[in-house]
Amino acid sequence: MARPRKHRWERKHDSYRIRLRLRIKGKDIDRLVSAALDTTERDRELILADAIAEIEKEQELPDDKLPPTTTLIAYSEQWLAARSAKLRPKTAQTYAKQIGRYLLPAPSLNDRRAVDVTRRDVDAWCRWLETQRRADRDELISHEWMMGCWRVGKAMLKDMAADFMIVDPTLRVKAPSGKKKRVRESGTLTVRDASRLIEWARKHPDERRAAEIAFLVSTGVRAGEMYALREHDVDWDRGVATIQRAVSFTTKRLYEGGTKTNIVRDVPLTADLQTILRAHLVGLQDHPSREEHDHEAGPLVFPAPEVPNKFLTWHRRGNSLYKVLARAETDLKLAIRLRPQVFRRTSARLWASIDPKLAKSVHGWVTDEMVDHYGEPAADEKAEAARLIWSRALPSAIQEG
Repeated sequence: MARPRKHRWERKHDSYRIRLRLRIKGKDIDRLVSAALDTTERDRELILADAIAEIEKEQELPDDKLPPTTTLIAYSEQWLAARSAKLRPKTAQTYAKQIGRYLLPAPSLNDRRAVDVTRRDVDAWCRWLETQRRADRDELISHEWMMGCWRVGKAMLKDMAADFMIVDPTLRVKAPSGKKKRVRESGTLTVRDASRLIEWARKHPDERRAAEIAFLVSTGVRAGEMYALREHDVDWDRGVATIQRAVSFTTKRLYEGGTKTNIVRDVPLTADLQTILRAHLVGLQDHPSREEHDHEAGPLVFPAPEVPNKFLTWHRRGNSLYKVLARAETDLKLAIRLRPQVFRRTSARLWASIDPKLAKSVHGWVTDEMVDHYGEPAADEKAEAARLIWSRALPSAIQEG
């Protein structure tokens, strides 16, 4: 039986407390134990013995089995630590923010043991989530952010139920709906403006940026996916590029791994885009990254400039195009703020208008909900469709009248 290294009770305000320090199986345990003021010395000895016995019992459990006294807060820390190892850094930060700011503070959950969480508690959390406001401004959180919190929280609670072998508390719980009006993303380019942008890029002094812009506009890939593209990912015979990894940065870490949805997909390369890419790669023959690249992975298609970044890699950052795109906005007099996500939405809308299944495959979506989300026709397309419909219908109606 383990014994505490120090076991002197101290009176603190309204209770006796002892700092319990044990060493069991080579592992140091530090825990605070308290007892009421009206307890006798014999009572405190029994409380101390019970606490030691409980700790020993916990240490006898298999590593994958958690004690029933684990709080929801403690479980969330373990769950996030396990998930973070498999996620991109920014995604892991988002998960931590959603759990720490929009789940644990909920009155129905913040002081609960994991095994005590019920369906009623989760339902109360959903209703509480509908009333939450943004930290940076006085307005309700968006529908998209709310649903993101719900999905992450629900996944954690389901895992918790499986770990503790209890009834899933999320069963038959209605997802939060929110009172803030849902705004559909509508920042897209017309086909004409997209063509103008590619032509503008081809005349840009830095031909390397022209290839990047043309690739983003033509394929709709994420910027991190484009900057992780290797030369062997391009199949010239088939006319496709295989998107199988992405790169992202935090202030302390570079991450290169799978795509956002962990789906490997082929995106078609048009004849014009292939011409641009071939010329781009010819211009990279003397680039220093060709000698210093990871020979097993292969050279990057879109490497950084001559001087590597602080992570000593040749990967570009997703925001490295912002200045060039701002210049394009001014020169082309576009009424939209150009960002890589605008190109992705434009590509998604055009593909969805032809075939939703193709749009889902090309853009690496997991659910059909994304097709509905991105496939909404733009306002100018609706106006043009209405003009065509009524230009045909009105003359017929006049003749019949």
